[in-house]
Amino acid sequence: MPVDENFTIVPNEWLRNTGLSPVANFLLIYLLSHQVGYEIRVRQIVAETKIGVKAFRSALKELQAQDWVSVSRAKQADGTLGSYRYELNSSRVPQGTVADGTVARSTVAEGTLLRRQLRENKYREDNKRAIKLPNDWKPSERLMGMFDSKWPDVDRDYEVEQFQTYWWASGKTKVDWDMTFQNWMGRVQKRSGGSGSSAARLRAEALAEMERDENE
Repeated sequence: MPVDENFTIVPNEWLRNTGLSPVANFLLIYLLSHQVGYEIRVRQIVAETKIGVKAFRSALKELQAQDWVSVSRAKQADGTLGSYRYELNSSRVPQGTVADGTVARSTVAEGTLLRRQLRENKYREDNKRAIKLPNDWKPSERLMGMFDSKWPDVDRDYEVEQFQTYWWASGKTKVDWDMTFQNWMGRVQKRSGGSGSSAARLRAEALAEMERDENE
């Protein structure tokens, strides 16, 4: 299931109607809170969940009995038993939520290292996508259609020109320039409200609010 640094996304149905005991349901969600390939030990599970060894074994048997979890233990090169591997039954996995696991490729990483790698990958991806306002940028047809419906009290051509001038001069980067323009116009319209307020003042107030949001 999708996991980031602090949150695990679990369908409401899994919280309300799994047919599992509370302890088994909690253990299932706990296991889901780790990235695919995370190396884990029973002692860690018991220490972090506080459910006790006996309760853990009982809950794990329940998950296996109801086909929520499959557990295997591969042999190592020297013939000794290696780590346990917990896998969701394929019939329980929603389509498209599980990527190719590192376990299958025998490239298991420690949890903290894996999380750091994912965080760095996300940082690189975000910065790769963020660009300066293109020299030929103009509002899309969708945005142009919003002037009459959402921003009727502002000067369209004037605000487009001011938006372009400001962001070209600032050199700042954004991931989605259409959304940035939509936010800009939304703030200008909110301050205008058909009151005949100064366009320059409205634009300055909208810009100040956007910068405060970025700083926060």
